[in-house]
Amino acid sequence: MPAWLPRLWAAPCSLPGLLLGTLVLAGGGRWHAEGGLLVFTWRESGLRCGRVARALPYRAMALGHVVLAVTREECRALLPHERVHVAQYERWGAFFFPAYAASSLWQWLRGRDPYWDNAFEVQARALAGKP
Repeated sequence: MPAWLPRLWAAPCSLPGLLLGTLVLAGGGRWHAEGGLLVFTWRESGLRCGRVARALPYRAMALGHVVLAVTREECRALLPHERVHVAQYERWGAFFFPAYAASSLWQWLRGRDPYWDNAFEVQARALAGKP
């Protein structure tokens, strides 16, 4: 399989990440390329995180081949987990969004936590080496 094909398959999921990344840049954030990913961060460290950054429900998240993180420190720590999600986007393409939502809904209907028990999150924690 050509190397560009998974990137193209995941591109519809990368577009929202790019849009959010431009908002991060407009808010004073930074970006860098890392191992085929575009990484956007709000701050260099957690010492000066603004009110908006502290209120976010996540510390890092992947959207296709774009990773958004609150700080560069947190990005370094969470990048192995986010790389698993990037591989999931490459596998599922645009179907990742409804599949992730369906997994969350299924867990919620079973009385479980929609985030922690989501099959995609369970896999990301397992493959990134965190239980």
